[in-house]
Amino acid sequence: MKQATTVFSKYKIEKMFRLSYKLAFENGRKKKDWNDIFALWNCAAINGHVRAHFI
Repeated sequence: MKQATTVFSKYKIEKMFRLSYKLAFENGRKKKDWNDIFALWNCAAINGHVRAHFI
């Protein structure tokens, strides 16, 4: 399967990572939508966000 190639600015990539981190760790909700969190985190990692690479 061919992967989509969308170019994001560094600002957008940082926002994706911060949002995914916040959804995963900083909110008090017990039930989390891990599919959305992983999608954001993975997109940030694929686009070069260094801190998102550890997953």
